[in-house]
Amino acid sequence: MDVADLDLESLIAKGRAQGYLTYDEINSYLPDEAVSPEKIDNLLVALEDLGVELINELPKVRGELSSRGDAKGELPEARLFTESTLKLTNDPIRLYLSQMAEIPLLTREQEISLAKKIEVTRKRFRRTLLGCEYAMQGTTETLERVFRGVLPFDRTIKVSLTEQLTKEQILARMPHNLRTLEHLVGKNRQEFRVFIDRRRPLPERLAARRRFLGRKGKQLRLVEELSLRTKRVQVLMRQLAEYSREMDNLQTRIAQLETRSDVGSSDQRLSHRKRLRELMLITRESPKGLRERVALMRRQFQEYEYAKRELSSGNLRLVV
Repeated sequence: MDVADLDLESLIAKGRAQGYLTYDEINSYLPDEAVSPEKIDNLLVALEDLGVELINELPKVRGELSSRGDAKGELPEARLFTESTLKLTNDPIRLYLSQMAEIPLLTREQEISLAKKIEVTRKRFRRTLLGCEYAMQGTTETLERVFRGVLPFDRTIKVSLTEQLTKEQILARMPHNLRTLEHLVGKNRQEFRVFIDRRRPLPERLAARRRFLGRKGKQLRLVEELSLRTKRVQVLMRQLAEYSREMDNLQTRIAQLETRSDVGSSDQRLSHRKRLRELMLITRESPKGLRERVALMRRQFQEYEYAKRELSSGNLRLVV
């Protein structure tokens, strides 16, 4: 077995035993010289399969003081606003500079660690979002518009020499990847219809679900090889959240109408169920599944944004 595989196996075994891994622990697994997309992907797939969570710090023992706070529980950030600093609030530029003066420059090791954390949190967020078939279909359609020249390549696609994602390489992959993605999205659309059809035998529905889930890994790999900018992916978050909210509202309304027996209520129930099924077919998610995905997606996006802010607040020259 490859040494890298042994390192991953050891890391995953530790995560399985603890139930979690810290970013420091996974940073020690990832190389310093360049953040390897393949290593990150293998790591994230393993963590997802085992349900191992990533956390920023080791869990605190009950009653233990936070390492970031003092005896009063005050965070260092709060201490930036000293009495002298508060006098500067009428001058936002001076206030900003006074706060920045309190934040030390990061060391080279800290820069590398944060760069790894940013890439891991970015990929986790993207995997969760694009794991929804609605988002995968929308992303595929965006990439097709780039390929046809409807959308500008440079503003839609991110190139990266270290990840072998040059413009020429991406353009060469596009015809094959997009053709395969269109096929997989179409097959999953069919499989989802089978899975939610209660008239079909349960073994047939479960088999359809296994095939549906089995295609997701290949879809993610094909999409990431085309390197759509994260900003282009983020726009799908709001629509998924709106769909999830509407599905939950419909379920609540249907449950309320179940207690009534008048004709009007029956018609409303039928209308709500029809709309709920329509939303499930659009997103290829159950109400519960989409609700959980949206919650996880938001949390991971916040972790990604926080990691970028950590980088910025350290006055780094690295551009992400």
